[in-house]
Order: sequence, then structure tokens, then C-alpha cells
Amino acid sequence: MSLNLKLADEFLQRLGALDTAVKDLETQAEAELEPLRQKWEARLSPLREQRAALDRQILGLCKTARQEFFAAADLVDLRHGFLLYGQRRVVRKGRGVLALLESLEWEEAIKRTAKVRWEVLDTWPEARLIACGTERMDQETFAYEIKTPG
Repeated sequence: MSLNLKLADEFLQRLGALDTAVKDLETQAEAELEPLRQKWEARLSPLREQRAALDRQILGLCKTARQEFFAAADLVDLRHGFLLYGQRRVVRKGRGVLALLESLEWEEAIKRTAKVRWEVLDTWPEARLIACGTERMDQETFAYEIKTPG
């Protein structure tokens, strides 16, 4: 066996050992972390839900008490934070807008993604490939497989 083949075989052996070590540690870590995730998620989940509910409540209160809160200013400075009001005109995203834009030929408002469909070019003959500025060529690939014991 040549020196390079011996070196490659040594690399494969080391890669296999490292893969096994990583897999074993990941399995151990996952086993230890899962109970912690469950413990903390059980405590965090209700707090996240409460916060989301309170967030909806304060925004709803701002909306219903808009005149009271924001008649004088767009920013209300309270002891524990600020309430902010803003208004802007937005375009409502209606149904069928794309079809209408296309029928009106208003291309500037349509986002098109130009992309080469390489799987189609792969089926074309050489002459057609050359006409569009590409060609078929040989490509080397290298890979390896690690033998697992047993």
C-alpha cells in the first residue's frame, strides 16, 4: 500500500472515531438537556402566554382610549413606560392584485425572479448550450465513506 493510501486510511479511521465520539456526546447531551428543557418550558410557557395576552390588552386599551391618551401628543410618558401612537397610510393587500397588474402590464409593480433552470439545460444538446454561453464538461468528484464496525 502506498504512503498516500496509508495516509487516507488513517484519515478515515480518525474521521470514524471522531464521528462516533461526537454522536455519543450529542446523545448524552440531549438526554441531559431534555428534562431541563421540559422543566423550564413548563415555567416559561405560562409567562409567555400571559405576556402575549397583556400585550393584546394594552394595545386594545390604546385603541379604545385613543382620544383620551393621544389627544395632546403621540407619546404618553407614564411611570413604567411610554405609550406611542402613530398613523400612516398603507396599501391594502387585496386579492387578485397580481392578475390585474399583469393584465394592465404594469411590470414595475411585479417582482419577478429570473433564475436559470439548470435541470432543463442539462437535457439540451451541445449546440444549444453553446448558443446560450455554456457547455457540458467533465467534473471530478471526491467523496468518502467510513466503515462502521460490526
